[in-house]
Amino acid sequence: MPFAAVPYKTKGYSSDHIGPKRLLSRISTLRPGSRDGALGHVPRIHSVDFARTYSAFDQGRAAVWKNVKIVVADLANRAHSLVMKTEPLDFILATVSIAAIGFIAWAATAFVVAPATRMLFHEYHVVIDGLVLLFAFGLACALAVRLVLLLWPLSPGDYAMIGRPFTEWKLLAVLTGFGQGALSPFTTEFAKPVVARLFGAKIGGDTALGGGLTDFPFISVASGCILGRNSIVTGHALTNGKLILRHVRIGQGATVGVGAVIMPGAEIGADSIVAAGAVVPLGTKIPPGQLWGGIPAKRIKEIHVTDIRA
Repeated sequence: MPFAAVPYKTKGYSSDHIGPKRLLSRISTLRPGSRDGALGHVPRIHSVDFARTYSAFDQGRAAVWKNVKIVVADLANRAHSLVMKTEPLDFILATVSIAAIGFIAWAATAFVVAPATRMLFHEYHVVIDGLVLLFAFGLACALAVRLVLLLWPLSPGDYAMIGRPFTEWKLLAVLTGFGQGALSPFTTEFAKPVVARLFGAKIGGDTALGGGLTDFPFISVASGCILGRNSIVTGHALTNGKLILRHVRIGQGATVGVGAVIMPGAEIGADSIVAAGAVVPLGTKIPPGQLWGGIPAKRIKEIHVTDIRA
């Protein structure tokens, strides 16, 4: 019978099984070859085997726990290195910038637009004033982004997650996010290219933007392109404690499928297609007239312009 399931009965107490530690304690009090009412005959070989087995089990458990702690510590270090560092200066710059932009938008609405809306819309002027305020705030954010880039140009490169470039990039991200949010009531599918141009992206004519763009100053989309629903085109990546900024260029007539991700530094040639759900890695160059797909994206086949436009 296995040592972990030895039945025993004692006066005033009954149980179906005895644990390994209790069993080892009972065995240690007996001489090999003797008998016990609870344990029965205890031969020498059984006591030795049990002691070795329990010792090995205890050592194995300690080794596993040690490995678990090492893995958890490694994951914690990796997570800490990937967390975006935010400093008090970031909060100060963002708060002051948003407050100044909000004040300018409010002043323009209150002193320029409100007098006219009171005369035209009477008691309903509050609704119109609110929409004008949102629109003015969004335009002011776009203007602030352009002004920051004009005074302190942000070039492609690898930057440490501390210092002026990283701080400027975070400020631009805040201004862009607030500006896009304020303009969202006015941003239809057809207006998305216009909003992207306001914040610095280069968008050609006859282009459909069903997905999302980040880092607008680093994005260039030629005319006749299609960016599918929920696709993402980003000009930045945060990895190994660094901020990576690269230009992303999408050639004329190219198509980015639904849910595809285009990473910084990628270039998609004219009339090429990125399949739905594909991930184009950092710095990938896709030649014109090719179909790429998968994670990471790889060449599938050549395609002909006549096949695409038929």
